[in-house]
Amino acid sequence: TALFLGLFLTTVSITQILKEYKVVVISLIVGILSKIILNIPFIYLFNYLSLPAHYGSITATIIGYLLPVLICIVYLKKKFDLNYLNTLKIICHLLVATNIMILAIELLKLVVPTYSISRITNIPIILLYTIVGLCIYGFYTWKMGIIQKVFGANVINKTKNKIKKVLKNYGRG
Repeated sequence: TALFLGLFLTTVSITQILKEYKVVVISLIVGILSKIILNIPFIYLFNYLSLPAHYGSITATIIGYLLPVLICIVYLKKKFDLNYLNTLKIICHLLVATNIMILAIELLKLVVPTYSISRITNIPIILLYTIVGLCIYGFYTWKMGIIQKVFGANVINKTKNKIKKVLKNYGRG
């Protein structure tokens, strides 16, 4: 739900900054009402489908965030003639990267178990999973040019130069 909360806060904030308060209030009311209306039916539905009942509440929450996001996005598209095509392409690439990372982590689970007897031995396991996930996600997003599109070439070049400088200074010491 954190992803949808972030999307919700961003789109509602943008709409509010543009002084479109009526749209903000309407979208918030729609979000709250959808959460209230869907929560209990989804809990029963998920329980009926032999899924954990709390997933129903989570799904209702996601829909409660998603509807106001859609309302704000559609309104901003109509009012300001925004083009979301590039954003959608980037989101699709990020979803592919996320799924590749999840697949790699699931494959890693076959080799390295995610549980151990003590908390201390969990630390290297967590670090391994983090490093593998980061490398796969980072490599894919770098090769597809997503990082450059999101942060811009200027930020990437500055970061590269700082890393080179740190590595150069580290090599001397």
